[in-house]
Amino acid sequence: MNYLFKNGRYMNEEGKIVATDLLVQDGKIAKVAENITADNAEVIDVNGKLIAPGLVDVHVHLREPGGEHKETIETGTLAAAKGGFTTICAMPNTRPVPDCREHMEDLQKRIEEKAHVNVLPYGAITVRQAGSEMTDFETLKELGAFAFTDDGVGVQDASMMLAAMKRAAKLDMAVVAHCEENTLINKGCVHEGKFSEKHGLNGIPSVCESVHIARDILLAEAADCHYHVCHVSTKGSVRVIRDAKRAGIKVTAEVTPHHLVLCEDDIPSADPNFKMNPPLRGKEDHAALIEGLLDGTIDMIATDHAPHTAEEKAQGIERAP
Repeated sequence: MNYLFKNGRYMNEEGKIVATDLLVQDGKIAKVAENITADNAEVIDVNGKLIAPGLVDVHVHLREPGGEHKETIETGTLAAAKGGFTTICAMPNTRPVPDCREHMEDLQKRIEEKAHVNVLPYGAITVRQAGSEMTDFETLKELGAFAFTDDGVGVQDASMMLAAMKRAAKLDMAVVAHCEENTLINKGCVHEGKFSEKHGLNGIPSVCESVHIARDILLAEAADCHYHVCHVSTKGSVRVIRDAKRAGIKVTAEVTPHHLVLCEDDIPSADPNFKMNPPLRGKEDHAALIEGLLDGTIDMIATDHAPHTAEEKAQGIERAP
């Protein structure tokens, strides 16, 4: 089928948004220009909307299996399609975790039956994401694992992480990490800063993230492994990643939309809807994230889409997820 999209806008090679039509023939873009005419093409007037390639989100929590009261593969992928995302990468903190053949095969079957966009599942680094026993990377890769991560928790054992990175490197796969040093979390629910002090809340210090990233970068260098940092949120983390890239270490990083546009100063009250992990940080952290994205230290924006129910979020900022 051929399609002619009329009266759209797109970003050209110079980074400018310009008016355009776009012709698709046999599933491929055939022409991008103004005032295109074509026979045997269905004409769709997009009325000034932006035309872009399908977006990719490398950090999504679809909740199924085990958390269908929050979201399902069907509802999550429909939402992705509505937002222009044609490929999303699903984190493994489901129940059960995709940590073995049986669980990954079940997940892939669900994706095949229910997904409305391309879904690339992550395989877990450790069994049940418990941090003590490594999964069978070879089997998970064979079954379609996109990369390996225990996202939601940081791998605390350095010897386990090094072994995982070495195995992933042999398979030409990436290790992806949620970075928190557990001994520094301090039962925190928000950033350790002005907001936590004002409301008498335990705070999570910025160094909790950056020290874990620094450790992992050195392990990745030793293993010659591609290492990807999830949802970077601190000034120190940006500095460590920038230095690693300058040293030629194979590290990439992502930042979320909410960390790019908000900081702790934007939280109006102890509202659990402003609670996330990592938390909204201070002004200097916020500025460093923007600078890092602009200078290429941070490679991409990823949503960390992670739905919860209204009842869960209504429990108060200390108890709410």
